[in-house]
Amino acid sequence: MVDSQYCFELKEVGKNLDKEHEVFNLMYLIDLFEQFYPEEFHVKKAKKGRPIKYNHKELLTFIFWAKNNKRESYRDLEKWCENNDETCQLVLKCEKPSKTQLNRFKNNHMALINKFDQFIIDFAMAIELIDGKIVYGDGTILKAWCNTFKKMYPYEINYLKKFLNNNVSNTELWSKLKKYFINEDDDEKLKEELKDLLNEFNYNLNSSGIHLLKLSLMSSRNFEKVIERIQLMEENITGEHSISIIDPESRHMPDKKGKMGLNYNYQTVTDNKYGFRLVHYITNNPNDQKEIKRLVDMTTERIHTDNFIICVDNGYWNPEQLKEILKGNTQVVIPDDTEASRKKQKIQNKNRSGKRQEQLNKEEKHKNKPKRIKKYQFKYIGKIDAFECPKTKKLFQVVDIVTLTGVKKKKYTCDLCISCKYKSECTSQYRRIFYELYDENMEEIRRFYYSDEGQEIYFQRGHFAESSFAILLESRNFRGIKTKGLKNANDELTISEIHHNLKKLEKHTTNKFLKLIINKVKKYKKQNQKIDFFCIEKFKGKFIIQNDVITGIRGD
Repeated sequence: MVDSQYCFELKEVGKNLDKEHEVFNLMYLIDLFEQFYPEEFHVKKAKKGRPIKYNHKELLTFIFWAKNNKRESYRDLEKWCENNDETCQLVLKCEKPSKTQLNRFKNNHMALINKFDQFIIDFAMAIELIDGKIVYGDGTILKAWCNTFKKMYPYEINYLKKFLNNNVSNTELWSKLKKYFINEDDDEKLKEELKDLLNEFNYNLNSSGIHLLKLSLMSSRNFEKVIERIQLMEENITGEHSISIIDPESRHMPDKKGKMGLNYNYQTVTDNKYGFRLVHYITNNPNDQKEIKRLVDMTTERIHTDNFIICVDNGYWNPEQLKEILKGNTQVVIPDDTEASRKKQKIQNKNRSGKRQEQLNKEEKHKNKPKRIKKYQFKYIGKIDAFECPKTKKLFQVVDIVTLTGVKKKKYTCDLCISCKYKSECTSQYRRIFYELYDENMEEIRRFYYSDEGQEIYFQRGHFAESSFAILLESRNFRGIKTKGLKNANDELTISEIHHNLKKLEKHTTNKFLKLIINKVKKYKKQNQKIDFFCIEKFKGKFIIQNDVITGIRGD
């Protein structure tokens, strides 16, 4: 009988994996992270109870390795460990944590995860994968993890709070309500006694309010939870708008398709070199105009300088915040309201079919209105601050700054317009006149936007700002928010964004290079005890780069 030889033979954990396997890339990065911040991995020994079985390094590596394999449910991770996957055994050193331990680690150590997020940015800047000179900001709407119909209005919340606080000590009434709602007692006498109160409930509370009332009747613990939920709902009241009872921090805002729902506003800043995500956060503010200053401040904090250019769309146009930004070294590329409306109109015309255009022309003839040359058809030349006529190619330049309805505006016109043969197609007045909003503090931003550099930067905005959302959705398996509350949503997003940056590092570095960096850092640490990113930055210009991948350092 011939002995059979198995194709898989476990001698040592990890020996059956390829040396270039991506799990080693992640392990080297977290090993490097530990070298820079060893205090973050220090575990205090408990005086009582069981000894701690897993250290932070192992669980941190496992969470992001699971994210890389599109496994997010902690129950799924527990089963994955039990299946004896060799990568799991390598990362966890053959231990098998439970779903409870994994969940507890994530909830209790978000500070460590946020520190790792900042470390990746610092490391990528040190090895020149992040330029930090031009960044792109953008936002999108994410659906909140709650039911749109389970909501209450402020007056309903106020009524329920007063009723619970005023009647919680009335044991007789409480027992009657409990019999009626919880035990579902059909006693006609009980119904008659509670008739007026039930009518009052139906008038002042909707089905969601009745649901919270029933919960408060079940036990004292549930009563406290309902009171806490009411307090959270009161903190998030905005005007007379309804508040979700499941996720009170979510807000009613329209999504990209214009459909109204309970959503969150997701803001990002992306570097222009390789698409690393520098800033990411979720807010319940539906308006982007209030976010431009926060994006600039957070980017400054992440890359440790305010000397950069940020490019955003017109949705972030906020003169007051832009003036504050201009006080520093940051430059902003953003179109003003006039340019945004001009672009929007051009896109509408471009997407319009010839048949639809004929229909519009017929409608104008039917209204007995002559067809005029639209303002958006005049090409604006930012370098000289003038409009070019589409017919004669003559320039409409600034002739005055006037005040109309309390607002300063630039007045544009052309002297040749009076005798122009196309005048009847252009205007019914003696000459064509344009008015543009004027703000001397915003002129610097307008000039930079219309410069060659500004136009080139804004032209690439769609690629870096918009495509990153599609990458996160399709390639990074981020299908939306699956937690309740603003803090939990931000924590969930942080893990997804770290995973995105880890994939970028994996694409542009090799295991050999990371091992070399770790050896350099350890050697530097022995000589200086305290280390910083200077020990990596001093090798700038010496990196061996092949096809945008760093493979080594010259001289080693």
